[in-house]
Amino acid sequence: MADVLAGKDTRRYIDYRMQLALELLGHVEDEEQARWAVHGKAMEPYIRDAYAYKFDREVTHNIFCIHKDYDWLGCSPDGLVLPDYDIAIEIKAREKMSTYEQVMEKQRRLGKIDSNYRPQVAAQAWIMGLPAIEYCEGWVNLEYRNTRLEVMTVPVDQKLVEKMEIRSLQLMVEVWQLASKVGNNRDRRRMVSILSASHLLANGQGRPKSCL
Repeated sequence: MADVLAGKDTRRYIDYRMQLALELLGHVEDEEQARWAVHGKAMEPYIRDAYAYKFDREVTHNIFCIHKDYDWLGCSPDGLVLPDYDIAIEIKAREKMSTYEQVMEKQRRLGKIDSNYRPQVAAQAWIMGLPAIEYCEGWVNLEYRNTRLEVMTVPVDQKLVEKMEIRSLQLMVEVWQLASKVGNNRDRRRMVSILSASHLLANGQGRPKSCL
């Protein structure tokens, strides 16, 4: 979601818009993952298990959630608590204990998560219709099978959600415009629907009932 909120003239935003347009047309490229991302993904199961044990909850994953109004908008939480799927968790697994301790010291001092992660967390709460996200900071020592975990409940940031909704709709209009030269009629109808929703929100006229 940080890509969506980036300035419209930034390379980050332009590249992301082009990526979405290409994906809409069926062109998907494999992305190289940074070392920290690979590590984080590998450690997720250990931290998820630590969370489930600490709070005595059953947690599932590998779920893709779609927004109730926008079928082109979704997210994949790192965990959802069964049986009601009413609690979602976001996991950040640090590669070094020193990094984990530095992050936690800052988080405790400020009383909130790092600003880099707030758009992601707010977007997940918005897409899933949840009031908050359980944000999990963790570090795993595989040699001694020790996991350190700290959890913070992050309420949904409504002002940020409103901004993300408007920017997401505007972005998708631009994406459909990029792809429209080879798109079919259904694609163009969806673009008109999204454009209408974007206009309503940007002018303070409320959220559309549906943008399907």
